[in-house]
Amino acid sequence: MRAADAAPIFSSRKKLEKWALAFHNPHMNHNTEPLPYRESRTRSILKGLTWRVLATTTTVLIAWFIGRDVKTALTIGGIEFFAKFFIYYMHERAWQSVPRGKIRSLRHKEA
Repeated sequence: MRAADAAPIFSSRKKLEKWALAFHNPHMNHNTEPLPYRESRTRSILKGLTWRVLATTTTVLIAWFIGRDVKTALTIGGIEFFAKFFIYYMHERAWQSVPRGKIRSLRHKEA
């Protein structure tokens, strides 16, 4: 099958050219990001921190609602914040070792 036969219908020439570049260039993935692209450690830390603030706030509110004790709720939230932040960061960094598009290419091989 030729690339032109597989190309979806695009609303502009620019979008078609972008798709064609990604389709034909082995150094690009389907999102047109360079394959060696990796998320920085700083970005992983910032993502972890912002997520933990939201999730820990939820945990503290639930703990307070159940126990009606602010000190216990904050203690649970504090322990949970640091433990889960570390776990999230390690999980995020582990995913950086998986090449982008690798899971998608494995799924296509199975089909």
